[in-house]
Amino acid sequence: PERQPERPFSVAPQDSEYVVVKHGKDAYYVPCDPNIETLGGIKAKLSVAFGVPPYVMRLVAARINKKDDSTVLASVKMKHKSKMMLLFKEGYHIVQYGEEMIRKTITELEDAEKLAESTMKRLEHRGIDLAESIKKMFTLNEYIENIHRTLEGMTVRRTSEKTVEGLKARLKDLRKLVQKIETVRSEFD
Repeated sequence: PERQPERPFSVAPQDSEYVVVKHGKDAYYVPCDPNIETLGGIKAKLSVAFGVPPYVMRLVAARINKKDDSTVLASVKMKHKSKMMLLFKEGYHIVQYGEEMIRKTITELEDAEKLAESTMKRLEHRGIDLAESIKKMFTLNEYIENIHRTLEGMTVRRTSEKTVEGLKARLKDLRKLVQKIETVRSEFD
């Protein structure tokens, strides 16, 4: 089996000093010399590792909130193994994760549409038994409920409004197809 690559800074370095940057449940061990490293330097290292621009990052700890990026860690009593928290500026993570969520929802909707279409074809040709059709209907209804919950809970930018509205329209069409499948399926009962 192929070994998954470790996420950057996931292991504390044994041969150098580091600070611990927490984001969510994850801890990142960023190697540095606190006597010369700056807040901007830590952000730059995180930026390269994660592909996130430094200007959207904010590092927070008891003595560094709202400090300049040129602030040396030791000047605010940060030392080896000191902890700080990584936050993103308002709206940044919503944009990043929102686009990812839209892609995931599109894939889930496509899967549900394919399942509904294949179920309908099999029903029309009597190529599916009652038990299997019940199972497929249960799966389709789960898809619909998950997609609906995701779309209703989404906060989107104007650039994504058309995409989300299009997904809602497709979900409406999927619901109609599932109702039609239910009607055809009930003829078996």
